[in-house]
Amino acid sequence: MVARMANLELIELYPSPWSERLRWALEWKRVPYTRRAYQPLAGEEELRRTTGISTVPVLLADGEVVGDSDAALEWLEAHHPSPALVPEDPRLRAQARAWEIAATETVAPAGRLVMIGRWKARGMQPLADHFAAKYGWSPAEQARMGRLLGALVARVHAGGPHRGEHAGGTGRHPRGRALRAR
Repeated sequence: MVARMANLELIELYPSPWSERLRWALEWKRVPYTRRAYQPLAGEEELRRTTGISTVPVLLADGEVVGDSDAALEWLEAHHPSPALVPEDPRLRAQARAWEIAATETVAPAGRLVMIGRWKARGMQPLADHFAAKYGWSPAEQARMGRLLGALVARVHAGGPHRGEHAGGTGRHPRGRALRAR
């Protein structure tokens, strides 16, 4: 007996990193799906009415509403396990999950708050004010997130989580060059 493929529809906001990660996973697994664009402000009431959720992405799987990209990726992995999205080895799987959580719960939300501030500065209304209210933007929060992202980029650029702790704590680049504080 051949298993029936679920009819999948992705409701998405194209520039959203959360929507993008779900698109990447669907493409990686070569799972057929259709896309429906979500329009902030104009489409929020319809989204809430039809799915019970006010954020995207939302994966509709044969009528089942799977909101949030984490839940949608878990659904996808459970129903389409091959090719796998994360390693089988529990240690490597935990590392991948840690990076995923860092990206989805820290980096992307911080970037969103910085972008809301930029949209406000450019007068992109009413979108900027809508997202500012929805996601708790303030000038102070934008500045704090800008500092967080700046520190993260500096550490990544320096070669790892802490200066001098690259390549097993040797203070050397994997190719043998000494690391310098910037």
